Amino acid sequence: PDGVYESKETLPHTITEWIGSAACVSVQDGLGISDTTSIYGFQAFFISYTLPVTAVRGEEFAVVVSIFSYVDDALPITISLDPSDGFMVTSDLADTQVCIQPKTSNSQSIKLQATKLGSLNITVRAETSSSSAVCGSSPVYDSIAKDAITRSIEIEAEGFPNEEVNSLLFCPQDEENQKFSQSYNLNTPDNAVPDSARAIIDITGNVMGPAMQNLNNLVSLPTGCGEQNMVKFTPNYLVLNYLTDIGELTDSIKTNAIKNLNTGYQQELSYRHYDGSFSAFGEVDKEGSMFLTAFVLRSFQQAKKYIFIDESVLTDAQKWITSKQQTDGCFPDVGQIIDSGIQGGLEGNTNNGAITAYVLASLFISKYSNLTVIGNGMACLRKNPASTPYETFLYAYAGALSGNNAPTQMIVDNIKPQANMTDGVEYYPIPGGSKSVEIETAAYAVLTNLKLGNSKSEILPLVRYLTSNLNPSGGFQSTQDTCVGLDALSKFAKLVYNDPVSLSVTVSGGLQENVNISEYNKLVVQRNEVTKIPSVLNIEATGKGCGLLQVI
Repeated sequence: PDGVYESKETLPHTITEWIGSAACVSVQDGLGISDTTSIYGFQAFFISYTLPVTAVRGEEFAVVVSIFSYVDDALPITISLDPSDGFMVTSDLADTQVCIQPKTSNSQSIKLQATKLGSLNITVRAETSSSSAVCGSSPVYDSIAKDAITRSIEIEAEGFPNEEVNSLLFCPQDEENQKFSQSYNLNTPDNAVPDSARAIIDITGNVMGPAMQNLNNLVSLPTGCGEQNMVKFTPNYLVLNYLTDIGELTDSIKTNAIKNLNTGYQQELSYRHYDGSFSAFGEVDKEGSMFLTAFVLRSFQQAKKYIFIDESVLTDAQKWITSKQQTDGCFPDVGQIIDSGIQGGLEGNTNNGAITAYVLASLFISKYSNLTVIGNGMACLRKNPASTPYETFLYAYAGALSGNNAPTQMIVDNIKPQANMTDGVEYYPIPGGSKSVEIETAAYAVLTNLKLGNSKSEILPLVRYLTSNLNPSGGFQSTQDTCVGLDALSKFAKLVYNDPVSLSVTVSGGLQENVNISEYNKLVVQRNEVTKIPSVLNIEATGKGCGLLQVI
């Protein structure tokens, strides 16, 4: 009724002119709009400071404080830090009284030493001093002014991080009494840095859960030489394939992955030889690499549904590969590989049949159809029998891709007695081989069984072994086992995606938590931090379907 409205607001922390107006409505007089008016937000000075993103406990680091004056008189300023049990001040605080000349700035460095781990808040304050001695005879600002700012820094433990991962695929319906139970002793080694131990437990209803949780690690921009480029190229189309197949592909993931594929494709072309082959550094190398060319061929063929791939690149690679076929039908392992780890189980393998099986698989994937070349290649495999489980499943995968299901199934059945079967987990030990080769072997076994159309119950023990070796990022130990392993897991995950999932998981011991997995959240990784270490972690689960558990 009196036509007056009052409102008290705090101006934002910035020197700015704020312009506003008012409007009123009256039954008699209608709408009225006032003239604009303004108010100036002002501070005599502002402070800012920089500090590292992280620091190591016990390490000395500097907080550089900058003060910016906006007045016409000198400013006698006292700088202080709020006390904290997370750090010690190691520099002389007497140096933190400074004089800021009119409309200038000044920076001071304060040295600190972190004493506790974790996120540490550092609050810096500055205010005009009651004593103007620091400014000498200069006219000083005669009003009280102050400013404060808080930022955080992550304090890490000294020493080197050591991470252990226990991964387990559990299916309560397969257990006695239809109840899964597992215990983990969370202990720290004697030489562990004090207070540095931490543990988390991840639970998801999908074997691809860790990979989906860490898409930034998998869907990455290809870089490096011809070998490194392809290692980063491959996961992009594997993720696209899987998410497309299950109907969960988002626009942002699709855009990012396709951008990466286009970049990787263009970059890989710079390592292409005039004859259609590929090598680590292109024409600088004296000849193309059989392994890398076969790797590029299968990868480009599978990426073709998402990006433009020149057909001549594929056909020229096929022509170069087949031109190298020997009279015995084998493909020679010509060309140099810089990063031998990219070859996985083929590294140092002297059996001509192994590289031939890998090349044949690439030809089948790229829809190569010359029956003479294919027939001679398969004859090479018969002349050079597999001597290890890795070679056996590499041969079998090529056979399954060729459509020769009956003889391929016989290969799978004949090697079954060599499997190590423990607690529902199946894997094939490699004499003198590495863990990564065993992982690659299991991955080829999964891919072969899937291609043969074998039952999920036959494949599940192999998948259990693969998931038991997953790292927290959803990959494995090396480059080739990650490429083949992700291919195998994503294809199996697609197969079982529509199977009903309804699980109740109880975690007790160092953590008290109940986790429910349903159709609606089975792709989500539910993470909980273990608050008590050392401790014993007890996990129990009931219900339908399978879940993946990782204790990290």
